[in-house]
Amino acid sequence: MNIKTIYALSTFYGQSSVAVVRVSGSESLMVAKKICNLQNIKPRYANFCKLIDRKGKVFDEGLVIYFKKPNSFTGEDVLEIQTHGSIIVINKLLEELSKLKNLVPAKPGEFSKRSFLNNKQNLMYFEGINNLIAAESENQIDIAKRQVFGFKKNPTLKWKNTIQEIKAIINANIEFSEDFDDKNNASNLKRKIKKIKTEIQKSISLSNSVEKIKHGHKIILLGPVNTGKSSLINFLFQDNKSITSKYKGTTTDQIEYSLSLRGEKVTFVDSAGIRHSKRFIEKEGIKKTMSNLNSDNNFILVLSPEILSNANLKSIDRLILRIIKKRFIIVLNKTDLSNSKLRFDNFKKKYPQIPDSNYIEISCKEQSYDLKKLESFQLFVYQKLLKTNMNTNDDVYFSELRHYQCLESINSKLNLALDHIEEIEIVSNFLDEALHELDNIFGRHDKEEELDIIFRKFCIGK
Repeated sequence: MNIKTIYALSTFYGQSSVAVVRVSGSESLMVAKKICNLQNIKPRYANFCKLIDRKGKVFDEGLVIYFKKPNSFTGEDVLEIQTHGSIIVINKLLEELSKLKNLVPAKPGEFSKRSFLNNKQNLMYFEGINNLIAAESENQIDIAKRQVFGFKKNPTLKWKNTIQEIKAIINANIEFSEDFDDKNNASNLKRKIKKIKTEIQKSISLSNSVEKIKHGHKIILLGPVNTGKSSLINFLFQDNKSITSKYKGTTTDQIEYSLSLRGEKVTFVDSAGIRHSKRFIEKEGIKKTMSNLNSDNNFILVLSPEILSNANLKSIDRLILRIIKKRFIIVLNKTDLSNSKLRFDNFKKKYPQIPDSNYIEISCKEQSYDLKKLESFQLFVYQKLLKTNMNTNDDVYFSELRHYQCLESINSKLNLALDHIEEIEIVSNFLDEALHELDNIFGRHDKEEELDIIFRKFCIGK
């Protein structure tokens, strides 16, 4: 089987001080000779050289490092070429590589896939690396670090050892049945299997919280026009992100802004104010806002004194009915207006089902640069909309859908083992299947097609 040598840009494609192109495969040394003009290259040393094209002309200079197999990331011969980060230089180097025999551009994640197939690391490690690269918050990094660096503490190893111990007892029971008390033995096996099940179920129960951490939370700002939704966005980001004005319907569509808030990745959505509008674009924006009410996102309802009239209360009431069973807070904005306290107090009396703890008052006009108010507001949003019972200091190792599918399958096998606890040969078979699924978490039985799907999510050059 002729395995092609692959190459790819491993750094940002754009103007920068340094760019790194990675080559992996049997032709790596040939690349060092033809493009880097290095006839003898020592592994793991930085070699300064001129880069030359097919006509022998120098087009750049840089550092080249050679990693001899199997002591490389992929387990193959690897060459890393560090050039100046000029787009023309990057394009020239990639073009020269494309002209060499048996070299092909790498597919997304192909370097990692080759590393996995060469038994350099398990599949969860590579998923962790990909998550580490994509991380945008502290909590995302915490989970990725455990996947990459926490193999020895991964609970699956303990579960595997326990299941293997149970199997050893069962096999001894099969071989020497006359020496075992069947009743006590079955009771002990049952207790040990239930303990593993409980621990696995705890990990499964965290899946929704982990999903929020991995992909981030979304918070929709909604309310009537001119209540200060865009001003609140600007206050949160301490920047003029959204256009604000005294005219109604300034925001006509949904605009998303991302922020790391107390370790969580959060996307705030500034939406069109709710009102009857004749403008087509604004009407479409309002439709989007209303459709978001069906989602499981979190909500901030922004109100201000001047819109709390009897004419507006019906539409506000409809909004509250749509979000009352979701996670939401109500921001009472424009406290700088003279009648704000009376109007806000009357509004709260109309909705006794909403606890006072769900309200927060602010003046985005007068407190726009008040850092203490900003800190208290962010804490309020975190505690009411983002905080979960899950602590990322817990042993959270699982983040991918396939992880949870494997865990569900393991628990199913353990349930079947418990159902047949008196028939130890059948129990032994179900425990074998549970062990098989545990190994699947680390990719030990994945088919080639399944691996392609997993590694396709990775970036090119990794």
